[in-house]
Amino acid sequence: MAWESVAHGAVECDVFGFPSLVSLRRARYNIGIHCIQRWEKGLYPEAFRFRSPFTGEWMAENGVYWVLRRQTELTDDTTSDIPFVFEIWESAIDEISASGGTNYALKTSLMASTEDDAPDHATRGTRSFAEVKAVWPLTQIPKSALQQHVPPAEIPYRRVEVVYHVQQNMAGMKFSYSMLG
Repeated sequence: MAWESVAHGAVECDVFGFPSLVSLRRARYNIGIHCIQRWEKGLYPEAFRFRSPFTGEWMAENGVYWVLRRQTELTDDTTSDIPFVFEIWESAIDEISASGGTNYALKTSLMASTEDDAPDHATRGTRSFAEVKAVWPLTQIPKSALQQHVPPAEIPYRRVEVVYHVQQNMAGMKFSYSMLG
């Protein structure tokens, strides 16, 4: 019965042109994308450190790239562009093609945190709440986007630069991407 009254009042406000009773919305959580980042001493725990098989650089697993910070004022439309790189062994591209597959899928998690100053890595106060899956049709990736590299292990791989576009509004978040090259 109480919810019915709330709904009835909301309809009356809209019909009779009363101004919105909600004048400001703020994010309740930090929202970010789970990722691997370059390792920096003091920024990431030592346990997260590993050597990239592609570049040989020290990297940190369990990184989080925060897209939306807690207490940020939510407006009608805000867009963030996140530069992102993915690397794939040339042999994996050949295997996907040889098996009749045409797509390369990259999955990552959306992370949430209630910490006021959320760190650059997952902690006990960080939780995964959704999965983002980007699918790239290999036949549609321009050759110019597939930069060939040969790492210290001398096994060729391809590197693709991508930009995630995150559009935020009061209704939610929308993810899309574009390739550079």
